[in-house]
Amino acid sequence: MTRYAWRSDATIFAATAKANPRSPRAPYWLGSLAVDEGNAEAALKGFDAAIHNWPAFAPPWLDRGLVLARRGDLQGARVAFAQAVRLEPSWAAAHLDLALALHRAGDRAGALKSARKATLADPADGKAWAEAGHLFFETGDFAGAASAYRRAIDLGRADLAPRLREAESKR
Repeated sequence: MTRYAWRSDATIFAATAKANPRSPRAPYWLGSLAVDEGNAEAALKGFDAAIHNWPAFAPPWLDRGLVLARRGDLQGARVAFAQAVRLEPSWAAAHLDLALALHRAGDRAGALKSARKATLADPADGKAWAEAGHLFFETGDFAGAASAYRRAIDLGRADLAPRLREAESKR
């Protein structure tokens, strides 16, 4: 490494990746920094390098899915999120992101299954409860929707109070 490697996070991770090309963490962090800079291509390149170096490393799969979802590639995002879930089955964020991608793609049954797994993995995640509520509501399970919305509201999602009232009125 050169003496200039310590100028920034990007330079140190680039120097680390060059010195240790098999490192999964250096390209992962370069991908994360690229996301922060709004450079999706560089982010995907970093995440793909991290995955290549350590296929069982779940975080780059999740972050790859997020970049793809932002670009509108729901199929690619679903594949990446599913891989993150497979590698880390107790990771609530991976289940929730998979649920959101499935929901956007119109797979409500799959989305509901993933959203429920997210609530089980992290019962204190208001976003997961909100997504479960939306899915229950859309599938006509208004009692399930009311229960999920109630839990989300208890966790700080006061914005869902109107949806809770609507779900309760349809039961």
